[in-house]
Amino acid sequence: MKVRYFATLRDLSGVEEEEYIVRGTQSVEKVFSDLKNRHPAMSGQKSVLFALNEKFADPKTMVSNDDVLAIFPPVSGG
Repeated sequence: MKVRYFATLRDLSGVEEEEYIVRGTQSVEKVFSDLKNRHPAMSGQKSVLFALNEKFADPKTMVSNDDVLAIFPPVSGG
């Protein structure tokens, strides 16, 4: 699967985009947990938003290698 990082998550991961191999059945939250292990600077990020194939996704949503997962930090308006 393709993973895309936005805003501060791009800075913390050090990459804008990367490949992630989905093995078996995995949820968005499992993928994010693995990515935080891959990029320790992101380990403090608890509240993030996910989009799977350009639609907002729940952390429990299941993923496949054909998907594109976008990860965003929380957004606030003013």
